[in-house]
Amino acid sequence: MTDAASDGGGTDAASDGGGTDAGPDGGGFGGGCTGVCDVPHGSADCSAGSCVLQCENGYADCNATPDDGCEVSVSDNAAHCGACGRPCANVHGAVSCAGGLCVPSCAPGYSDCDANAANGCETDLQQTESCGMCGGECVNSHGAAACSAGMCVATCDVGYADCDGMPENGCEVLTASDVRHCGACNRACDTSSQSCVSGVCELNPCVAGRGECDSDTSDLCETDLNSSPAHCGFCGNACTAANGVADCTGAACTLSGCNAGYADCDLAPANGCEVSLTDSTDHCGACGAPCSNGHGTTRCMASSCVPSCNSGYGNCDGNPVNGCETALDTTSNCGSCGMSCTAATGGTAACNSGICTTICPFDGAYALKLTIASNWAAKTYVVAGNGTFSFWAKLDLTRSGNSLSGTVTPCGDVAPDFSANIPFMGTEKYGVIFPNTLFDRTPELPSTSVTATMTSQSPGATLSFNRAAWLVGASMSDPVNGAWPSRTALTQVDADADGKIAVTGDYKTSSGYTAVPCDDTLPIPRAARAYVATRVLFTLNGTLSSCTQSSGTATVPDVDAHTLGCRRSGSTSDCTNAQGAYLDDAAPNWQVRSDVPPSYGLVRLGSSATCANVRAALP
Repeated sequence: MTDAASDGGGTDAASDGGGTDAGPDGGGFGGGCTGVCDVPHGSADCSAGSCVLQCENGYADCNATPDDGCEVSVSDNAAHCGACGRPCANVHGAVSCAGGLCVPSCAPGYSDCDANAANGCETDLQQTESCGMCGGECVNSHGAAACSAGMCVATCDVGYADCDGMPENGCEVLTASDVRHCGACNRACDTSSQSCVSGVCELNPCVAGRGECDSDTSDLCETDLNSSPAHCGFCGNACTAANGVADCTGAACTLSGCNAGYADCDLAPANGCEVSLTDSTDHCGACGAPCSNGHGTTRCMASSCVPSCNSGYGNCDGNPVNGCETALDTTSNCGSCGMSCTAATGGTAACNSGICTTICPFDGAYALKLTIASNWAAKTYVVAGNGTFSFWAKLDLTRSGNSLSGTVTPCGDVAPDFSANIPFMGTEKYGVIFPNTLFDRTPELPSTSVTATMTSQSPGATLSFNRAAWLVGASMSDPVNGAWPSRTALTQVDADADGKIAVTGDYKTSSGYTAVPCDDTLPIPRAARAYVATRVLFTLNGTLSSCTQSSGTATVPDVDAHTLGCRRSGSTSDCTNAQGAYLDDAAPNWQVRSDVPPSYGLVRLGSSATCANVRAALP
């Protein structure tokens, strides 16, 4: 009889269905987070039984309810534009949200002149300050100005007229002295011989370069037409400069300077200082200094470029002129400028949707330890009891995307002790040892296949191994799904190459242990060794605590075992086949305890790891 054996009375989920599945049926985070932490538009960690959300870029948890995850797209939601509780407003038109920024659509007659999307279309384009367009101010130095239907309307003082048909610059002509418009618009005098005096063309009494412009005959030809800004070249030709100071040089109007915040960027004095350097994106702060932004929009405010970045980009060099030049999806700038990602031990730093994370390598060898609490009922001679199995294995895994595949190689086996009440002998204690040398041989023991999936390649990911088999001492065409056969139907192999079938374990005989009876004749014969075949089916569900470690629960339907033979105590001969069958039949019916779920530990090892390394990593 052996403490790792089963005579078929124990339940194998693959055969008679009586085993107990003590592990959970899903990944989850355990506790109050089970099922909840799989959220849309984000990821979640479990802390103190509660989900802690991390939303994808462009999404947010605005109702503070983790059950529905990051339910709001803040990139296109006008009620939560760019952030929760940040609505877009527009009294004079419609509004939408694009890329996390409010985008107003103005009603006719209104415009967004302050370039502040948050307050919408705030400017009435029927006002003289902004007539028909932003900054379209109606001015009239020689009369009154009004705005009607988005157009400036000028009313002239006596002696002045709007001769260029441009109401926005008012009544620009003094018809009393303008030789081009003498007394009325487009009534021209002969500038070679005439002057305009009190609105009437008269012969010019002055020499070239002089003009009689004030109609004061007591002081004829008083005006220097070469330098007079009011009469430049001829009487009434006043030099004006929009947003600047005009002058007259050589009988031609020139521009001597611009008002603060304005400039003559087209170098055409006739239209004055035509550019507002405070709000022109083509000439922001200076002529020829444009604001550019390949990843967003830019306004010129107070002569400085002010970029607004698209989601996923930032102005990280601090230079507003080139806009949002930096993608916020790198390990140097992850989610925000200067947010540098540092990798956890054993991994590589990465930026995922603006959140720093670690990408773990998965190709290589791992140490696996399965811990299985077991109990067994009383049967002939065997006393009811409980104990713990420990199984070690080396996993050699290869990653493809979020999937893993590889092999399971057995590396260790510790079975629980048990007792029997033998007639006339009393209670005896038994145990078996499977020596480490059994697993440390070269070549290694035969392996089986395993596959797994993970929710990501970063710490915190859920790791789920599909059903796999830990198998020693036997060969099966389908060790994962095949039914555990009877002792006589099991394909026998000499796995540890010691010349005996199955693998060899030694019965304990010191410190209170007794060699195991191998039949019930008197005197009772006993066995010193057992030749055992064992299979453990398992699935694993846990979490990557780091790039090198994982732990969680295991689902183990049963521990399947057969004693295929034995060695008699005090003899060099093996037991008879009947004695081997006796040991197999008399062994406890191991059952996985339902109140203590099986668990696992997983540790990453070096590429040339051995079974000795496996047991040392998870003692």
